[in-house]
Amino acid sequence: MHVNQTDTMVTDDIIPLLTYQGILTQNLISDMLETIEHKLKDDDISKGLLAHVSIIFIELCQNMINYSKDDIQGSKEFNPYGFIGMYKSLDSSYILSSKNIISMNDKKRILTRLLDINTLDKDEVKERYKELRRSARHAHSKGAGIGLYDIAKRCSNIKYTFENINDNKFYFSLRVEIEL
Repeated sequence: MHVNQTDTMVTDDIIPLLTYQGILTQNLISDMLETIEHKLKDDDISKGLLAHVSIIFIELCQNMINYSKDDIQGSKEFNPYGFIGMYKSLDSSYILSSKNIISMNDKKRILTRLLDINTLDKDEVKERYKELRRSARHAHSKGAGIGLYDIAKRCSNIKYTFENINDNKFYFSLRVEIEL
């Protein structure tokens, strides 16, 4: 199973800082975070922005670890394989992107949360996130989607696509922009 993400983000005004395609593990995520921290310190960014970038990066990786499936029709096997990238644009923003394979059921849960997020302004996203954290009704259930609200409250823009692979599998791409 291959996600086959091409690095279409690289242009004259976007510089890759980190890209990885393969199986994700907690140790690998930790190592990539150290790389990100090192690269962002070179930019002399604030600790607040570093925290936002790090948290979003972790959420994207956790989504891949928890939801990634293989591409075999009818299979429900987890396969923590995907693509993650971090970029800096010359117009002073950071872009994080991810791509992995998800099931139809996961697509429905994720899309429900993303559509809700799209109806909210930044303050409403923050409030919804607080409500979900306080209620804890989904805190330990898979597919709670709280992480998507956490991402949305920390970024300036989210774009996503679902590309059909077969009757029950999709490529899920998420692109998040964080302005300086």
